[in-house]
Amino acid sequence: MDTHQTESPEARPLVKTDRRWVKNHTTLLAIGIELISQKGVENITIDLIIQKAGVSKQTFSNHFLDLEALIKEVWHDSIQLIENKVTAANAHTTDPAERIARGIAVYAQLAISTPDRIGFLVRYWFNSPASDLRNQGLETDLSSGLISGRFKFSDVESALLFILGGAGAMIRRILEAKSENEAVGITQEVLTLMMKAIGLNTQDSLLVATKATEEIVRSKTIP
Repeated sequence: MDTHQTESPEARPLVKTDRRWVKNHTTLLAIGIELISQKGVENITIDLIIQKAGVSKQTFSNHFLDLEALIKEVWHDSIQLIENKVTAANAHTTDPAERIARGIAVYAQLAISTPDRIGFLVRYWFNSPASDLRNQGLETDLSSGLISGRFKFSDVESALLFILGGAGAMIRRILEAKSENEAVGITQEVLTLMMKAIGLNTQDSLLVATKATEEIVRSKTIP
């Protein structure tokens, strides 16, 4: 799902490297993530962001052409962060079932450790940049598992939608969890059900789900 378009040089302000610029840029992004996570995209304005950041509108304009530009940068940065972590989590894993479970576990772990960022992604999931979702790795693993006989379902696209929908619902529930232990339990249960749904037997489903949950969500072994 590497389908995003490269913006032209005119589409955004020039990037600066001085410390003050970097600090302001980081602050604006962090506040954008926090407010969108809490209030939703439709309820956020530039005035609200600059008020919380303690900067002027001109300062905002030095970094972003408009609110949509900030949202897109947060979106792409967040997706890239997750992709890097999923790649690291699956660096030494070839089994498609484990790869899928571990990839979803990365989202679960980030929902615990960085709830604002993941909350932002969940709220913004189906808006304009959602076409930029990179499903290719998941689709490849589903196809590989189906061809090898590891999985049992009739249509890859339907399985893809099922996994994405289940993962989104799981993340929302984790964001509401009252403790890390509760979030870990939710992750293991959902992953077990997902593995069963795509064709693993009960014992194997539990094994794959437990391993991914313990190694990634509870132990936080992925940097």
